[in-house]
Amino acid sequence: MKRDGDDERTLAAFDALVTPGTRVVSLSHVSWSTGAVLPVARIAALARSRGALVVVDGAQSAGAVPLDVPSLDVDFYAIPSQKWLLGPEGVAALWISPDALGRARLTMPAYFSYERYDSRGDAITWPTARRFDAGNWYKPSIVGFARSVGWLSMYVGLEWAYSRSARLARATADRLAGIPGVEVITPRHQMATLVSFRIAGWEAEAALDELGARVFAIARTVPPLEAVRISVGFFNSEAELERFAAAVELLAAHTPTSLPPRRSLDIIPEGAR
Repeated sequence: MKRDGDDERTLAAFDALVTPGTRVVSLSHVSWSTGAVLPVARIAALARSRGALVVVDGAQSAGAVPLDVPSLDVDFYAIPSQKWLLGPEGVAALWISPDALGRARLTMPAYFSYERYDSRGDAITWPTARRFDAGNWYKPSIVGFARSVGWLSMYVGLEWAYSRSARLARATADRLAGIPGVEVITPRHQMATLVSFRIAGWEAEAALDELGARVFAIARTVPPLEAVRISVGFFNSEAELERFAAAVELLAAHTPTSLPPRRSLDIIPEGAR
């Protein structure tokens, strides 16, 4: 597992795992645990040199960081709608390289194909896996996905969103790293928009419970690292990120037993009104 943003160490690990008999190499573009951006293009070159297909999970990259999929030289790149693209749940997109698509056309039976026409009117046969379809597409989700992507690109502006998200994520990581007792795991020189950290003396689940109750933080734990992970986007404000950091600072200054109790809401009994 990548811990320090060291590309050479990551490549060495893949070099040991990917053998000439490996059929598929599957990896995330951005590590869900540390938030580090993996050297996908270099891993893909290694995998393809040994005859393996390369499948990339873009759940934490598409919509969060600038993305040029063809330049990565991978075979498949999958992205969900509901994460950084802010679309509905239950729908996703899959990019397939021309080379992988060509191989699929050679190996799939003809009855798993359909035809469309190019700009000159010539028929083009495309493969499809209709035998795996459980039902029809849910068209409202497809429209919702398209609308969210259109809104991001035309109204928000992708370059602005990328720039603001990166700035806020780095500022938050720096703020957390400056708190005594807090260890930021995400490598700052190779980060996207996820920030993973630990608080000394706190189990991740206990810390998350306290943070969620005190500042309504929507975050998650990373069990393999015993860490808490937050997702920082262009839609966050500096003020709310500072409130979150201040709550982390409070936890870091205490133990679970010495932490001051949260303010409670007094509820007046029905008969006392």
